Amino acid sequence: MGADHCLDSLIYELSYYSEFVKWDGIRCLSSSASFPLFQLTFAGYLERFSLKTHWFLFQDQTITSYNSVIGFMIMWLALSATFLWNFTDLFIMLVSAALAAQLRMFTSGLTAARGQLFTNNEWREYREAYTLLSLLVKKVDAHINSIIMLSVGSNVYFICAQLITEIE
Repeated sequence: MGADHCLDSLIYELSYYSEFVKWDGIRCLSSSASFPLFQLTFAGYLERFSLKTHWFLFQDQTITSYNSVIGFMIMWLALSATFLWNFTDLFIMLVSAALAAQLRMFTSGLTAARGQLFTNNEWREYREAYTLLSLLVKKVDAHINSIIMLSVGSNVYFICAQLITEIE
């Protein structure tokens, strides 16, 4: 199930969810209204994927025409971009969750201490811990701002690219 399942998932992801594609050895069986049931080689699948998802590269035949090397490069770049897109979003989520957990721990410590009398040294420790947490948040914010802007930009690009592909 492992490798076959991963390959099935990869082919399904690359088809932009618009048709069901099942991998069968080195051939693809496709059933769709626009593509009748037939066997498609990997090179044929690369061509169909490239022309369906990046049709704008081949609109003007004087610039470039399709070949298997260009199709493979398009698929490789699409997979790499999808990986980076997901990794960036996951990284932002994990860093945010770690900061939130630290702040939650500090808040639960203060909540548990509610109503107790503390000495000046104990209050100083709480203030210092809060100061360190706020400095950590500011430092992470300064370093992660550009990554967040990159993520937002890539998310908007992917949404617009999928809209253009589906409209055409």
